[in-house]
Amino acid sequence: MNDDRERAVPFVDLRAQTKSLGDALRDAVLRVVDSGVYVLGEEVARFEAAAARYLGVRHAVGVSSCSDALVMALAASGIERGDEVITSPLSFFATA
Repeated sequence: MNDDRERAVPFVDLRAQTKSLGDALRDAVLRVVDSGVYVLGEEVARFEAAAARYLGVRHAVGVSSCSDALVMALAASGIERGDEVITSPLSFFATA
């Protein structure tokens, strides 16, 4: 008898997600580890410049999490404490 887990669609497959990046991803991780700079630094500056070029914008800002990105987007939009923001119920609780 087949187990339900065999047929389940995986929630996330990080190996498949990063497979195409292969050596480039490994090299970037090693550059960060070798530099000892885990916050900001040259790698983040390179990422932000590459993201800006890819998106066709002047600036891009790397953040540590999706929650930080949402906070920045809301602040940039002028949303303030007490304003109503409607979000999806199909999200992580931190979205609210």
